[in-house]
Amino acid sequence: MKFRVALSAFALAASPAANAADWSQATTAHMIVYSEQSADDAKELAIKLERMDEAMRFMLNIPKDTKPVPDSAKLTVFHFGNTDDIGRLAGAYGVYGFFKPMAGHSTAYIPLREAAQRGSIGTRVERDALTPDIVMFHEYAHYFMFQHAAAAYPSWYIEGFAEVYSTIDLLPDGFVLGAPAKHRGATLSVLGSYRVERLLDPPEELQWKDGAQIYAMG
Repeated sequence: MKFRVALSAFALAASPAANAADWSQATTAHMIVYSEQSADDAKELAIKLERMDEAMRFMLNIPKDTKPVPDSAKLTVFHFGNTDDIGRLAGAYGVYGFFKPMAGHSTAYIPLREAAQRGSIGTRVERDALTPDIVMFHEYAHYFMFQHAAAAYPSWYIEGFAEVYSTIDLLPDGFVLGAPAKHRGATLSVLGSYRVERLLDPPEELQWKDGAQIYAMG
């Protein structure tokens, strides 16, 4: 089921500034973006994430902030390279983006573009229908969860929650939530016989199928 909801208009104080190594910076109410692209592109990405934040607040009944968020509590986003560059930084092939939660200065790493080659079944993500925006929204959903409802969640719930919001469609006058995660289709098709019991009560030593299904079935 899809939900379409209208978002209110809001002003963002995004102030891009030049950074070292020709990176651009944009700071908004909830995030600090560093991008290899232009200052305008960094600002556009930051505003897109602010709209994502507003949509998630609406869906989860999280009130607006009553006071400014300190920089230490904002998400710092690094936006650069392609998906293979992100994987190399994470130390794992098939990682498109990742989030590092911390008490202060949580960070997310997202790609500017896809790599030329394609992924395969069993990597953290499959590249059919996967876009940098999906990666970005997935990682921001992680930040939002731990920022507003920090708890010891099981892995399938953490990734499943992020997948639900990863395919959000931000429209000029609102958003649509509930599009299928087509980038997980190959996993569900090839590994469809995976047992739900194993997902909910995983063994101590996970196999590659377990990792793929935590995202696809979660």
